[in-house]
Amino acid sequence: YEVVFATDASVYDGRWIDNGWLQEAPDPISKLCWDNAALIAPQTAKDMGLYEEIVELEKVSALGKRTNVGEDGEGEHRTGPMIKITVNGASLEIPVMISFGQAEKTIVLPLGYGQGFDDQDKFDRGPKNTGATGQVGLNSGFNAYPLRTAAASYFVTGATVEKTGKRYPLAVIQEHHAMYGRALAREVSTQTDEAKGSFAKQLEGVKLQGNDGHAPPNITLYKQQDNKGVSHLWDELHQWGMSIDLSSCMGCNACLIACQAENNIPIVGKEQVARGREMHWIRMDRYYAIDEHNDFDPGNPSFVPQPVACVQCESAPCETVCPVNATVHSEDGLNVMAYNRCIGTRYCANNCPYKARRFNFFDYNKRNPLVAHNLYKGPFGEKQVGTAPHLQRNPNVSVRMRGVMEKCTYCVQRLKDAKIRQKRGQKQEALLAGKASPDSQVTTHTLRIPVDSVKVACQEACPAGGIEFGNLKDGDKSVMVRAKGVDRNYDLLNYIGTKPRTSYLARVKNPNDKMPDAAFIGKATIHMH
Repeated sequence: YEVVFATDASVYDGRWIDNGWLQEAPDPISKLCWDNAALIAPQTAKDMGLYEEIVELEKVSALGKRTNVGEDGEGEHRTGPMIKITVNGASLEIPVMISFGQAEKTIVLPLGYGQGFDDQDKFDRGPKNTGATGQVGLNSGFNAYPLRTAAASYFVTGATVEKTGKRYPLAVIQEHHAMYGRALAREVSTQTDEAKGSFAKQLEGVKLQGNDGHAPPNITLYKQQDNKGVSHLWDELHQWGMSIDLSSCMGCNACLIACQAENNIPIVGKEQVARGREMHWIRMDRYYAIDEHNDFDPGNPSFVPQPVACVQCESAPCETVCPVNATVHSEDGLNVMAYNRCIGTRYCANNCPYKARRFNFFDYNKRNPLVAHNLYKGPFGEKQVGTAPHLQRNPNVSVRMRGVMEKCTYCVQRLKDAKIRQKRGQKQEALLAGKASPDSQVTTHTLRIPVDSVKVACQEACPAGGIEFGNLKDGDKSVMVRAKGVDRNYDLLNYIGTKPRTSYLARVKNPNDKMPDAAFIGKATIHMH
């Protein structure tokens, strides 16, 4: 076998092992966090005797969202078979994960993990060297560096592999918060497709994929049914919206980390992640596309990442089921949370079709989630000590505690700050013009925030510029509004009538027409028709 050494998507070469945000950010492809694993092709796994049959993609509707985990279990019971790799006179025991699109007889080992262990390590992964890393990096992953030499620093051949019969628990989040396949990630190709036609024809069909092709026109809950009445969203200055371009998104998780830093989102640790309790307001879904015959090529898959957060529905299903009015609508079109009202019924999370709400099962911001079973001890558990947690937090954002639901707010603290600055600036201009203080009142229209002057955290962090945020009232002056006007724009789950403020631009493939799969367009709607 050939062993390929690769830097990890989260901790790089190990330098970020003590960054909890990065440790809990899932790998863009495997969706594994808090660990590394040996990545191998499905046929290779069968040849090694790890699985009786070739592990295939489990098709959730037409876009495959999950891998078949029948033998490996799900959630907190998810495990991976372990193998022993021997090469260059060194050996390493490490769990295995199936990686579609990988060359056969090849093993990819992400570097950077396995730097320090203590008495909580049950797998004898190395010496007890607690001083080698901080508490965040302890007992995470496996050290692949001993297999790497100066003569073979990137890849090495001639490796031998044997089964150990052991299994190792893995925290994989791909199955969590699944919306299943209903034309979620859409794509078109510049190449002419026999079934879908030319590029222009494909653009015309973007909004008609899935059930959207035969769903009645949706009417917002906040307008009269004849659609001629005055909108109940009465703020004429600001109505916020967002557009996400799937052609630009590469699944790098920069938006996820920026959101976590901006909004005081805690890490919860590997055990809680495995139970589906991660707190990320943005999740990065990974999709493998299949063709019109429901066939999937595990050796050459088409990969589509899609970031999903609360889409700020105008007709929000979560608002109608909350018994204490803890989630309500603001005058500028935001679906906002009143944390001090929330009693934790979680009805809103059950009724959210986008699965974008997160619940604080424990005091993650108060108790240390990295100590085994510490969260279950309640007030007797070990607290987070020192000033670092307090200094890290954003003072403009509430810190949520146990029993409270939370979600994306469109960085409402930034919006409020921009409004205050605009009002203060207008008064300052009036005073500089020589007007007396009583005469320096500002008009309603002067309080409008300048076009595209507010940037939310995810938009600011996106290296590809795939996220646009702005005021719908600005019209075509706003980049976001212009993006919503293009043919590629579509609403996620549009046919259920939630009227989301966040929309998506379908992914455009621009392949080399000489490639054998140039005309391939991933299908997302086969089982929905």
